[in-house]
Amino acid sequence: MPDDLLGPHGRALRRPRRRGRRHPGAPGEGAARVDHPRSRRWHPQPLPHGPCAAAAAAWAARPRLPRGECQSAARQRAASQRGASVTGGVALAVFGGAAVVDWVAVGRGFRGAEYVAKPAALAALIAYAAASSASAWLVAALALSLAGDVLLMLPFELFVPGLAAFLLAHVAYVAAFRSPALRTMVLLVPVAIVAVPLGSRVVGAIDERALRPPVITYVAVISVMVASALAYGAVAAAWGAVLFMASDALIAWNRFVRRLAWAPVVIMVTYHLGQLGLVTALRGP
Repeated sequence: MPDDLLGPHGRALRRPRRRGRRHPGAPGEGAARVDHPRSRRWHPQPLPHGPCAAAAAAWAARPRLPRGECQSAARQRAASQRGASVTGGVALAVFGGAAVVDWVAVGRGFRGAEYVAKPAALAALIAYAAASSASAWLVAALALSLAGDVLLMLPFELFVPGLAAFLLAHVAYVAAFRSPALRTMVLLVPVAIVAVPLGSRVVGAIDERALRPPVITYVAVISVMVASALAYGAVAAAWGAVLFMASDALIAWNRFVRRLAWAPVVIMVTYHLGQLGLVTALRGP
């Protein structure tokens, strides 16, 4: 044995053996020996198998855009979002201005200004909702509300068609909320506790019996809409629906029970704020 392998006491020195650790390979391939981490040898990892292999293959085979096209698509999305944000902000500002003009016009009796401002407010609110990822049901509800505003605003009697337009608007709002049925039915109980006595008082004061069935139907539908908004779970939806119902209740009271001098302005203020609350809750990003 060479002298350099002998220790000071003549004992043979053994070079330490590198011991690798066992690394399990893929099923059926046995165990692969992995050397010490300092080793420069490259040991490929086993490929995934089973469902993982299928997922990895699908991910590797996914269509990819070139780097330049990806950046261009991202810039286009960002520009589209900025444009929608600007459009929504402008539409909201127009809605606020038109609503205030309508309140003043109703309070002062300026019919010409009212004929312009009232539909302009709802048209701007439709643009505000459409500038986002709002559902078609929300846009339909606002469009039907706009039709109801125009029908009830005209000087000749179109009360029943206007009532029908708003009834369909409430149906569209219920479809837009898509609230759980059980929660809606539970919350319908407190809404009915308020709506039934008030509706009975209004219906009893209607002299023209042909108007009673449409009014009763309308009270039932708007009660379901309010319960659906409460079940939706958003604060804006709750106060929006409550203000909308308060506006309609005041319309009915002022028309059939007793005239109130301050009612027309309060009706429009609660109506516009109620619509804004519903749109705020349902409008997408």
